[in-house]
Amino acid sequence: MEYKLWVVEEGKIEDVPYKVSQKENFMVDKSMGNYHLMPEDLKRAEAISQAISDKLGVLKKELEKQLEEKQINYVKGRGKSLRHNPRITTFQEDNFENARNIFSYLCVTLQSNPNRKYELTCFRFCKRENTIECILKSIQYETSVNIISSDIYPESLEDGAESSSKDIDKFQYYFNPNVKFDNDEKIIIEDFINYIERNEKRIK
Repeated sequence: MEYKLWVVEEGKIEDVPYKVSQKENFMVDKSMGNYHLMPEDLKRAEAISQAISDKLGVLKKELEKQLEEKQINYVKGRGKSLRHNPRITTFQEDNFENARNIFSYLCVTLQSNPNRKYELTCFRFCKRENTIECILKSIQYETSVNIISSDIYPESLEDGAESSSKDIDKFQYYFNPNVKFDNDEKIIIEDFINYIERNEKRIK
């Protein structure tokens, strides 16, 4: 498998070298199919991790606000959360533990189906033939039940791309929205909730 990594900085997409590690689960968690691509420059990786963590903290508050305003019933307690993934031990050997929040994400579970999750990440993955590509500080949505993530990566990182038609079903897929990482939190969360509502209608 080959890899490509980009980072969005001040509206521009930069091609950056990625960190290579032989440590198990650092680059790919085979049990879940999750890939972890981050800059090989530790200071840059940590700065991006902090920026993503800060952004998700703001988005979580806005998500809580809009769910209440729109009277959308979610599972209490575990229904909406900011999750830090993967575990810190995955990156400790290479001193990249302070960069792990690159792969944090927002998750919301509705009462209509507590087994289905809607996730918002600040990293965007796609799979083109034998290449896994990733853009950091770029928004991606996911609808999932129980999946091997990389099995349903879109084939493009472009806005509007989603899991390919042969893999997509009404329960789980990825979608690349038109919103940007630097957009106001209200705009991003409105779009995320619209995505959730569209998907709920499609499932019904």
